[in-house]
Amino acid sequence: MLISVLAEKVQSGTNTDFNCIFELERFCQRVKQDIEYIRFSFTEYTPHDEEYYLRPLFHLASQRLGHRVIWELNVTELFLRNCALYGHYWGVSVSDSEKQAIITRQPHEVENSPSKLVNERARFYNFTREHGYPLD
Repeated sequence: MLISVLAEKVQSGTNTDFNCIFELERFCQRVKQDIEYIRFSFTEYTPHDEEYYLRPLFHLASQRLGHRVIWELNVTELFLRNCALYGHYWGVSVSDSEKQAIITRQPHEVENSPSKLVNERARFYNFTREHGYPLD
């Protein structure tokens, strides 16, 4: 219901050139691609695939919010809520090479890795030190 209401509201017109439906689909495809890694990296976790996890999650969210609340949300709120539901567990999806880099504390260098942040390793270690969890 959350996605269908977003689509319906976008069809009735918005005051922006931002293509919510296209961007949501693009985001969801990216998450679906990466979320498969959770299954391999954390075998004890429930599979976070679309059929058994994401679709029921959207159904539950729609039930909990209710028809009235969902229809009161504007396009931006619906877009962000849909992205948040889809991407909420994305951070757990690490590739085998990323997992090994975390375990061994070795640099993880992958050319053109879409998930790699600029200075990711240094930023991560600085963050842990600043918050009282030094990895050294």
